[in-house]
Amino acid sequence: MSEVRPILIHVSVAVKLGEHILLVQEAKEANYGKWNLPGGHLEVGESVLSGAVRELEEETHLPAKITGLVGIYTGLGKTGLHAIRFVFSANTTQPESARAGDQILNARWWDITEAKLLPDKDLVSPETMRQIIDDAVKHQPVPLSLLKETLP
Repeated sequence: MSEVRPILIHVSVAVKLGEHILLVQEAKEANYGKWNLPGGHLEVGESVLSGAVRELEEETHLPAKITGLVGIYTGLGKTGLHAIRFVFSANTTQPESARAGDQILNARWWDITEAKLLPDKDLVSPETMRQIIDDAVKHQPVPLSLLKETLP
């Protein structure tokens, strides 16, 4: 029988505005100063959609509406634990409201091309980040109606 490992579940939000995408600069020690999508870990008992909304608000103070699912990205985290990352798309009518929130140094609108050209040392999980940005730009998000969540 194989070993059962805990799973880390992350939620992130790709907020686009024209040819720009919102990234946050991490203040947490493990990724200090690196750029990432707004997001984080789910809290116990929290749905992935609720977690995405909460993380976006905590990290950017941005009022936004989740519009779809960009993708689900899996892999092994730095600790060797399995990691699943749900990435949602969102729209906002108040882009000027974006500002650094909880454990964030900066919240900034990046030109999409510039964001993808950031050096690896400046991005959290650079290969995955570039793939997510490409997916958010090139593909229509999956409708939220396909996400079926049941919580007690």
